[in-house]
Amino acid sequence: MNITLKFKIVNDNDLILTIKQYTNALNFVSQSAFANNEKVKNPLKLQKQYYFDVREKFNLPSQMSCKIFRDIAGKYKANKRKLKKAISFKETHINYTFNRDFIFKDDILSITTINGRKKFKVNICDYYKKLLDKSIRYSDSILVKDRKGNLYFCLVIEIPEKELTTIGGTAGIDLGLSKLATVSTNSGKTLVINGGKVKDHRNKFLKLRKRLQHKGTRSAKRRLKSLSGRESRYMRDKNFCTVKKILNFAVENNIGYIGIEDLSGIRNSKLRKEQRRQLNSWAFYQFRSIIEYKAKLQGINITILNPRYTSQACSKCGHTEKSNRKSQKLFVCKSCGFKQNADINASSNIEFLTRLIRSNFLDGDSVNNPDVASVDTKGLFSQLRRSLVTSPSALALGS
Repeated sequence: MNITLKFKIVNDNDLILTIKQYTNALNFVSQSAFANNEKVKNPLKLQKQYYFDVREKFNLPSQMSCKIFRDIAGKYKANKRKLKKAISFKETHINYTFNRDFIFKDDILSITTINGRKKFKVNICDYYKKLLDKSIRYSDSILVKDRKGNLYFCLVIEIPEKELTTIGGTAGIDLGLSKLATVSTNSGKTLVINGGKVKDHRNKFLKLRKRLQHKGTRSAKRRLKSLSGRESRYMRDKNFCTVKKILNFAVENNIGYIGIEDLSGIRNSKLRKEQRRQLNSWAFYQFRSIIEYKAKLQGINITILNPRYTSQACSKCGHTEKSNRKSQKLFVCKSCGFKQNADINASSNIEFLTRLIRSNFLDGDSVNNPDVASVDTKGLFSQLRRSLVTSPSALALGS
């Protein structure tokens, strides 16, 4: 699997000039080829037409000049709309090829600039050192310049995938707004990660944006620009912290399989405007993508589940009814009277379905191909909980 390591490097004038000239060359070729109705999706024809112009006008090294045509062709191929004007590029990054454009050894980065090779010393944290020790090879990487002009080198490494475990317990994760994640294991242990502070923090961002947008002055627009992206970075950090806590909890409890909800259709929910805003702006998919690749590093299987009825079904008897959920926090079963925290009850149901998938009772698929997002669980919980084959006690004995 490929992993990206991000290193901050000094703001060198040659690197900044290289990014500027590279971007100028991209825009020159893009605009010229588009204006002349040339095949902008064909890198070989672009190179044949503009290679010497790029070398002469922008003084770029040969390897870097050749990359320009591939970048332009790739950008036009990715664009599906009919264009009325040429695609323009911003001074944000350059792609580098290992051994040709850069070399990384120990803590020294040797990188091509418009004025030849330059070496930079980078700080490597302990976590990055562990990953670098496992790395098989380096792949094409990216030099990035952010809005403030800071330079970062995003080194892409390939590491061997850890063999997924076929032993260990199971866990289910219920995602939410007030509680970022509630985790239940087959042994009855739970982990609750509260999201109240995160919710308050995001509401502050919302109120500040509304106030600045309403004001509409020049200084307000500058302030909005400086705030841009801060909330998404904050949520990304919280997702990483949440995943780390969950996986540490999983390792401590010898968990081999984790079930999470497939929330891809959550934006279609018919809710009040405020609830819709909170759900639509919550980074559920980002959380899923992070935990999927982080779990791979630990050798833990991730199972994607249909979340339908997991909040309405009783985790004790399986009775499914909407009125079982008394409130956002409390679950009371109408059939057996079982009382439980609503999030813990939902995560217990997700864990139960994960156990079934692991045991191949639910869909007959291989445990290494556990995506069962299409399974309809209406009325299924009660049937499975009472079955002599798939009841929690029977599954516990079987494992």
